[in-house]
Amino acid sequence: MQVSPALAQLLADRRKAFNGKVASLRSRNPGFDTAALSAFLIDPLDPLLARVLEARPDGGAAFVDAGFDMALALVEHGWAGNGPRGTIIGHLWRELAPAMAPMIAANPRETIGALSNSAIKLAGLPEVRLADWIACLRQLGASASSPQELRSLAIIAAWRSGAAHLRAAALAAAINPELACAIVGAAAGAEWSALTERFAAQRWWTPDGSTPANGHRLGRFIGFGGDLAEPPELSVIDDNFILSSGGKHFMLEADGFGAVLRRAGADYAAAAKPATPARLDAQNQLRTDDRMVPCDWPVNGLMLAVTSDSMAVVSSHSHAVMVFPRAMP
Repeated sequence: MQVSPALAQLLADRRKAFNGKVASLRSRNPGFDTAALSAFLIDPLDPLLARVLEARPDGGAAFVDAGFDMALALVEHGWAGNGPRGTIIGHLWRELAPAMAPMIAANPRETIGALSNSAIKLAGLPEVRLADWIACLRQLGASASSPQELRSLAIIAAWRSGAAHLRAAALAAAINPELACAIVGAAAGAEWSALTERFAAQRWWTPDGSTPANGHRLGRFIGFGGDLAEPPELSVIDDNFILSSGGKHFMLEADGFGAVLRRAGADYAAAAKPATPARLDAQNQLRTDDRMVPCDWPVNGLMLAVTSDSMAVVSSHSHAVMVFPRAMP
């Protein structure tokens, strides 16, 4: 398959410089996949170039310079190609980037860098709903006024898509208030300042009432692509949950939009207070502050930990953890 005449000419004009970059990269990484690089230039870079040229006829050179450098980095680190990692970046460049062609044309290196780097960071968190994140950016990304605002938009969209660890960053993001309200699913006419106050006061509150009453279940056995080698132990420190499994420790962060596990230090985990045995009623439910939560694990080996606004449960029979609000917002 051949590239378009526009891309062919731009590559020809830069052949010496681009060949030098590839040669330099291969000298330090002999296994560099030149076939994957060629495939990335054909698709998705070439179709995106066409959209960039529609938005800015004189923007092709800057876009190809930035795009080629990004392609080199993505291929070198395994983020381009037919594997799962390449699929994520492919969706981003094919489905999302075309909607933001004008911004890419004006600031190619910053914009495609912001998008690609955000996707790579989120791809390392299996609990984040990447499809929701891409859909949100496809719908609202073009409304960003600059690459800087696009980064803020991406952070808030990631938070709404389950990246609970980005909660503070999302609430502090510099962004058009109306755009921020739209990202989190608030009703028309809502005020971002009022929303941030409510979010700060109630971890489990969401503007659209989507908080799951039974919370979130996450964590998987390492043999199935997860991080947990054995059923985890649960503890609490500084109003935060800690999971420990197979010598590894993770902080569990959760709110109304989702929950994630991120690595934590051994010293931090050692200072945490262990969970206590949990009790179930006759219908296999856990009592919270204002309701009962179903639990499908046997009471034997069931451990419970509590913070100011959340509860978490683990079982010796499972590699998962359940985390849910003590009281519905």
